Amino acid sequence: NLKVSNLDLENGLIVVPKRKRHNKRILNLSEEQVALFHEYIEHIRKAIIERKKINTDLLFISNGSGNKMLNSIQSLIRFLKKGHPKIRNVNHLRASVITYWTKKYNLRKVQYLAGHRYISSTENYELNNINDLKNSIISLHPF
Repeated sequence: NLKVSNLDLENGLIVVPKRKRHNKRILNLSEEQVALFHEYIEHIRKAIIERKKINTDLLFISNGSGNKMLNSIQSLIRFLKKGHPKIRNVNHLRASVITYWTKKYNLRKVQYLAGHRYISSTENYELNNINDLKNSIISLHPF
């Protein structure tokens, strides 16, 4: 449900609005992400809008005949699975990113980045790290 107005490409920011289960957050974009968003907005999104003859401020628009993003997301996941067969779905991708963040940042920063309302939601991803470590020790330890 992101809108074009949620992007501030000049300052390299994206505002993710508050949702039922997630808090609002403002995230920094890398230079590469800014360039990719710019390319998408100026060329790809415009072409989809012209082809479908619609007027919308939604950032992401389905390339198919409907307005829902589900088919486009499923196509993206199928494409990603070709190079990364372990990917299961979008939620799995999100969980992988949050788990990565728990290794890189402190819990409060990860809570903010993920948009979790409660720190306990973020701590669950940290527990995944501990379980991964335990499994690695079990599989690699000679005894």
